[in-house]
Amino acid sequence: MDATSLHDIDLIYFNPEYILEDIDSTVEQDLKQLLDINWSVKNQARMHLRNNDLPYKNTIDAMSYWPEIETAVGISWSQNEINIAAPFGLRSLFEGKITLNPKRSKPEIFQQRIQRKRWLEKWPKLQIKLH
Repeated sequence: MDATSLHDIDLIYFNPEYILEDIDSTVEQDLKQLLDINWSVKNQARMHLRNNDLPYKNTIDAMSYWPEIETAVGISWSQNEINIAAPFGLRSLFEGKITLNPKRSKPEIFQQRIQRKRWLEKWPKLQIKLH
């Protein structure tokens, strides 16, 4: 499979002590100056408000609410070690699937995301799963 261009980098963190958006914007701007890429920085401790969910416990809990289970994959670096966070595992990702997260049971939003992100154009063998 050919590499695809990078649209953006999502940087997430969890800080329930400070949930205002201003720090995210500042960090996005600082990162853009370091590396000219579209950054999206979000404190997951406040994202439940936007999504009308109960408060998330941590970043992995927050990721478990993302619209597709295969996009809920994060990587962190700690003490010279790479750690992978994937609340749904990696199997279906490597199988070339994109699956609606049952916690986000709105198929129309799922379909809109598939179209907006042009996933089927980029990866025509991608298998869409609604369950």
